[in-house]
Amino acid sequence: MLEHWRARLAAQMMDPAALEAALSEVRAEGEAAEVEIAGDATIVSRARGEQFYRAPLRFAGETAEFDKPNGARVTLRFDADVLIADEPGKPTMRFRRE
Repeated sequence: MLEHWRARLAAQMMDPAALEAALSEVRAEGEAAEVEIAGDATIVSRARGEQFYRAPLRFAGETAEFDKPNGARVTLRFDADVLIADEPGKPTMRFRRE
């Protein structure tokens, strides 16, 4: 995941110190990221107490899908106790139950 963001940000930032500061922010947000699947069949995405969005889930067999506010479609699936989120053009995210 970090390499994805390093490549993406390096294309925009020439200053190595600014790049490292941006990557530090990416790491911090990633470590604080959490999702909640609510009882009303919605998913909530937040980090550091800030809610980014709430979206309705659509269930189909062993997966669920939702559309982010930017229009990106995310597919969710479980592997044991890990929620796996696949979004086109981004690295796969994995969330562990706490």
